[in-house]
Amino acid sequence: MNICVLRISGVEFAVDDFVATSDLTSNPDAFSVWHKGEPRHKESREDSGFILDICEVESKGLKEQTEKVTAFLSDHYDEMKRLMEIQGVERGVLDFTIAKRDVAAQYDRFPADMIRLAGGLGLEIELSQYAIAEDEG
Repeated sequence: MNICVLRISGVEFAVDDFVATSDLTSNPDAFSVWHKGEPRHKESREDSGFILDICEVESKGLKEQTEKVTAFLSDHYDEMKRLMEIQGVERGVLDFTIAKRDVAAQYDRFPADMIRLAGGLGLEIELSQYAIAEDEG
């Protein structure tokens, strides 16, 4: 299972105000919020923010994820632009997770149209690769 999430954060980001006024966060099962000062591991959080699940796919690689993320950014461009311009928002990241494949070299590509949309919004792109145990039998 591969997923892409959107992480938005900032030291002075009034995350609860945004969540209360945005249709991006209308599905409570698709996002989580954190607040500055809350415990995180052995320290406390230095900023506030949220994580929004954009898509979850069964396919390996990035193709299906990038198609869904491109559609999400196109469909919600105005709201994403408003979000990224809110005072206190310091960072926005699209985090694509994929499984490491058992190959000599692994190549995964982000399409230009998605990069243009993300870049126009000031979003960073992150690729997280995870080792996945293959089911036996």
